[in-house]
Formats: sequence, structure tokens, C-alpha cells
Amino acid sequence: HFHSFMQDVHRRIHELKQADLRDKGRSFSIDVSIENNPIRRVALDLSKEVSLLCFDEFQVTDIADALILRQLFEVLFAHGTVMVATSNRPPCDLYEGGLNRSYFLPFID
Repeated sequence: HFHSFMQDVHRRIHELKQADLRDKGRSFSIDVSIENNPIRRVALDLSKEVSLLCFDEFQVTDIADALILRQLFEVLFAHGTVMVATSNRPPCDLYEGGLNRSYFLPFID
């Protein structure tokens, strides 16, 4: 299921952030370079592990998931990963009425 996948993504992001904190310490400057973006790093790892993702009951209701999905799948798709999903909602209705939905929309386009 999609929710299990997102739990794994959140866990991986958290582990990367914890490793960065452990290795580099706390910093008051934020590194926004694309190379150190934890979502991108997780996506690169996933793209090496899978070439096809299949989701049953695909639904987005959480703002954190919505914002992660765009960045995550931008990298996955660029590296040839294919996604197949079923849902009770048409793609245009995913995350309907959600906060900052405009950031999510490129994912469903």
C-alpha cells in the first residue's frame, strides 16, 4: 500500500538527517544544495532498488506526503522508475483542498 511506502520514505529521510547531524553536528546555516537534499538522496537510493512501483488505493491526505511526493518522484521518474497506481479518486482530485496543493500539482501532471 501507498501508506507503507510513505512510512518507509519518512523513515529513510529521518535516518539521513540523523546521520548528517551525527557526522556534521548542528549548524545554524542551512545547506540547501540539491546534492544534500534528503528527499533527493532517498529517491536516488530508491531508483537503484526498484524500477517499478505499484500502489493500491493511492490517496494523498497528508501535507508532508504531498510535498515530499513531488520531489521524490521527480527524481524517480528522471531515473526511469515507473509507477502504476489504483485509486478511488481520479488524479485531478488527489489532495483536493489540501494546504499548498499547488506544490503537489506537478506530481499529478
